[in-house]
Amino acid sequence: MKRYGYHRTSTREQHLDRGIKEITTYCEQNNLELEKIFSVC
Repeated sequence: MKRYGYHRTSTREQHLDRGIKEITTYCEQNNLELEKIFSVC
């Protein structure tokens, strides 16, 4: 089953690149196939 990630930054303390890395790392560590990450700034 493919997974889709979603990351939204709503404050200046949040970082888009860090959030994407966390989603990617989580999927890799849990053997989840990540199809795409959607992001909103």
